Amino acid sequence: MIMKRFILISVSAMFSAGAMANWTWTPGFLAQESYNDNLTLVDEGDKVTDFITELTPSLAINQRSRTLDLTLDYRMQNLVYAKESQYNKTYSQFRGNATANLVRDFFFIDAAASYGQQNISNAGTITLNNATINRNRTNATVASVRPYIEYSLGRSADVYLAAERGIVRYSAAEIEGSERNSYEARLSSGRAFQRLLWRLVYLKQDISSANQVNTLLQEYNGELEYRLTPRLSLLATSGYDDNQYDRAGIVTNPRGSKWTAGFSWIATRHTSVVASVGKRYFGNTRALTISNRARRTELSLSYDESVTVLATTLFAANEPAPAPVPAEGDTGDAAVPPLLSTEVDPSLPSVGNAAYVRKRLTGNFSLYGRQSLLALTVYDESRLYESTGREELIKGGSASYNWNISSRSRFIVSVTGQYSDLADRGKNKFVRASAEIERRINTNLVSSFSLSHNTQAFSLGVLNYDQNIAYARIVWEL
Repeated sequence: MIMKRFILISVSAMFSAGAMANWTWTPGFLAQESYNDNLTLVDEGDKVTDFITELTPSLAINQRSRTLDLTLDYRMQNLVYAKESQYNKTYSQFRGNATANLVRDFFFIDAAASYGQQNISNAGTITLNNATINRNRTNATVASVRPYIEYSLGRSADVYLAAERGIVRYSAAEIEGSERNSYEARLSSGRAFQRLLWRLVYLKQDISSANQVNTLLQEYNGELEYRLTPRLSLLATSGYDDNQYDRAGIVTNPRGSKWTAGFSWIATRHTSVVASVGKRYFGNTRALTISNRARRTELSLSYDESVTVLATTLFAANEPAPAPVPAEGDTGDAAVPPLLSTEVDPSLPSVGNAAYVRKRLTGNFSLYGRQSLLALTVYDESRLYESTGREELIKGGSASYNWNISSRSRFIVSVTGQYSDLADRGKNKFVRASAEIERRINTNLVSSFSLSHNTQAFSLGVLNYDQNIAYARIVWEL
């Protein structure tokens, strides 16, 4: 009850902070007709085919001022089936992010929330949207509020103190929600330190679930950076993990000292490398980040190892991603301001509140042409669940080609694939291929036609399926 009151007071204060500033209201509307040749994702036999009408009004609210940075997006997705009217339904999707500066350059509040639909389990049939009829989907709510303080102790040090309250809720009983209280304290070197930089960090996450399974992740860290040259720095960290969670008998006690050693190198004006090796209670660790941006290309490669839970992964996904900066020559004239997406990331885990060791390698590559963009993404992730010793392996990627045929037309083709080895829950492969032609009728109106092919194959327990969908849509945005 105290936390609910605090959240209400915080949200009221955030809106009050921007009450006198200009607000931007952007209504939109999507009208779509689609044909689905396998509405219920069966293998063979009596496939259900149908025409589906989607009518989706939307509203985006933005506010930018010295005291408030706010983005709210809401859409109401209405699905009407020509033959199978028993499936007619309305879905809501919402995403909001806000930062309020309540005491100038000292006290801030961040808030984030999302509501939408997602897969219950990646061991079942995967659907990326709501039009296909599938019991493996649920409504999901993710929300958090974080008050924090940033303060400079002259030129000597900077202080950061934060506390966060977050919740994850599902409408399906098959997957349990969770609550998270987290705390962070940082003391960092100030402007007086030019060559030797340092930071002391304390992190705590207390996550609980409906069945009273508690997970405590707690870290004490000390970090050093020594700048050998303006482009080359040596990095070192030392600290201690003090965690508590359910674990299998074969899993190491989740406490112990840790360390890393590495370097940061700005190789050129466009290329940087950060790499380190180290040791934690669960074994040797490695981390790598490489980025390169040239006139026509952009490349990034990252590898990281961490201990986390599903709730923390979802909170991170709830944070707004920075808008990509187009390469020189990429005008983006035919780009459509997107409505809030209803698609979900099938690579996310769906195993309640269990702590797991996450190791993920991600690569991204973009090639910008005068009228085109080629984008490639690959990932390879393993998850070792500490409570059971079960390991999951997820590999996947996507490729898309976006060609601006003219200032008003563009063609997009994409392929997405994922392979999952979920141990005792079996293996499955998921592939989606689509092609779309888009035409901007005027400044506020865009029409498009697309074809999509989806297929999924399972090693046990569930029937395989193939699905083809044709879409014709019009998007209006004021």
